[in-house]
Amino acid sequence: RHSGRFDLQILTGDTTKMGLLFGGKFVTAHQARNDRSGYMEFINDLNINSNVTKFFREPADGDELVYQAWYPGVYDKATFSMFIDFIQEDITVQFSMHKETDKYLEG
Repeated sequence: RHSGRFDLQILTGDTTKMGLLFGGKFVTAHQARNDRSGYMEFINDLNINSNVTKFFREPADGDELVYQAWYPGVYDKATFSMFIDFIQEDITVQFSMHKETDKYLEG
């Protein structure tokens, strides 16, 4: 299954909005391209149960599963730590619980 580790990058820092956009990508299996409606349903399920992370497909990159999360405001150690924990939970818990994860994502 998918490990608890994932790449998290700062995608943008916008001083006018006072926050940072974090995100990354997961490589999809061939089934994500072959079963578009099922893959989209999988993504919808992830978004419905997500705390802070939004998931979407990136057609330009072979339908990779993209995830992003916006951290608003200024840095606070406790708040930022909770935010990172929520991203971790959104990814690891949902991937481990969803029956279609192995079907649509490469291990």
